[in-house]
Order: sequence, then structure tokens, then C-alpha cells
Amino acid sequence: MRNTFFTIFSAFILLTVGFSQTTPCNASQTTPVQLRAAGCKAEFFLIKDLAKEFLADTGIAINSKRSGNKVGIKLLDSGAIDFAFLSVPPRKLAKKFNIPPERTKDWQVMKIAKSPIVVVVNRNNKVTNMTLEQVKDVFRGEVTYWKELGGDDMQITVALLNKNLASGVLIDFRHATVGMMNSLTDKALRFDGPKKLGAYVALNKGAITAMGQASYSERYGTVLIVDGTAPTRENILQGKYPLATTYYIAFNKKSQDKIDTFLDYLRSEKGQTIIDKDFVAITNNGS
Repeated sequence: MRNTFFTIFSAFILLTVGFSQTTPCNASQTTPVQLRAAGCKAEFFLIKDLAKEFLADTGIAINSKRSGNKVGIKLLDSGAIDFAFLSVPPRKLAKKFNIPPERTKDWQVMKIAKSPIVVVVNRNNKVTNMTLEQVKDVFRGEVTYWKELGGDDMQITVALLNKNLASGVLIDFRHATVGMMNSLTDKALRFDGPKKLGAYVALNKGAITAMGQASYSERYGTVLIVDGTAPTRENILQGKYPLATTYYIAFNKKSQDKIDTFLDYLRSEKGQTIIDKDFVAITNNGS
């Protein structure tokens, strides 16, 4: 426990120092040259995509750190960043880390996206739906034959993305299934990218994989129904599909003028299009 606390505290100090050193002097008091942000390691990739186009369109840079939810919420509380991007409701994180309500009362929270993940099996597999618990058991390596799930008497082969790929899919999938304190099966075959994952599943009847919904192609195989729910846009937006992480941004309303331009960008048609490229945008519909 002491080592865990020291690791989080050290990361917090390093990121705080990093932000103080990299924030440039601002010639304009109303339009910052650079915004500071930190948070979820998976959502970082969405913020990175948005930041690239936001800079090109507005000239405002976003200095974002892939710190994780824990450090992100602490940096927000300390005022070291302009906004945090999180995959856990901000006030839930605040409660977990004993941040008193009087310090969170001015926080504003915006849901910006859902990150849906689909489970894909070979088109000739008889199994077309699984419970979330069955998905967990398969990807933990505790269920290893399809006959245990009502399928043929053949071995299950789990295929996953390589751990070192710059992607938040594995993080979100692990969080939604086995939990961040547990591991996915170490017997999984690893591939460099969803196209190779899909190609493998398409050619191997016993294979199963998970990938971001935006990466799925019908030629890869069949998308499973999970807990009786298909990953339709409506089900994802309504929170019915269990393998979809909600992404938030949180900021202090006292300094909202700093990020108003970015908030407007998120709500804009272009911002929504960027989000929808790999995720499901929810900024405009109040979901």
C-alpha cells in the first residue's frame, strides 16, 4: 500500500512540475495559447485526435498527459490542469480519493463519447450470444471449449491486440470485463492491429476477439450479442450495451472561460465528426 501511494504521489508531482514548465506565457488574457489536461489512458487517444484538429483550426494547443484517472482527478483538484479527461464519473473518483464536496461543488462535467467494443467470432460458430460473465470467463481463460457455451466441441482461441500498441481498446475492454486489477488470459494470440485480428478470426472457426466497434468489418465474422443486447447506436447511447465505456471531461466552472473555445469545438459538427470516427459522440444529445 505504501509503495502504491508513493507511485501515485510521485506521478502527481512529476506531472504538476511538467505542466508548470511547459505552459507558455500568454499574451492574451482571454484566449490561452495552451490548455493543460490529463487523465484516462484510453481516452487520451481521443483527446489527442481532437487536439490535433483543434490546434489547426484555432491555434490553441492542448498539452495532454496520459496520467490515468487517479492522477488526472488529483491534478484537477489542485488546479494544475484546465480540464481532466476521465472514464469514471469525476465525483465518484473524488469520493474515492476523499476530495471534500466543498472542493468539487464548482466542477462541471460533460459526457463526450462512448467507447464501444464488440466481441467477434467466426461466421461458422454456432454461438451468437453470451452473457457478460461468459465473456469474462473466456477472456480470463477459464472457459476453453465452445461446447461449454452451447457451441461445437472445439477449443476456444482468444486473439487480442498486442499490449504495446498505442490504443485504448485493450484498457477499456479489460476494465469492462475482468477489471483493471485482473489480467486477460496469457494464452491469447497477439496481433498488430484490428485488421490482422479480424483476418485471423475469419479463417479460424474457434477464434474469438474483441475490437473497437469502428474497426469491425462484416468480413471478420459475427458480432456477439452480450447480455441479450446488440451493440446498436441506440443501445450504446442508452447505456444498455455493457461493453461501452463513457468518456467525460471535467473542469472548474470558475475557469471555464479558458476552455470555452474547446467546449464549443466539442459540440460543433466537426468536433462531433472527429469523435464519431472511432467512438460514439454523445456531447450534443445529453446522454
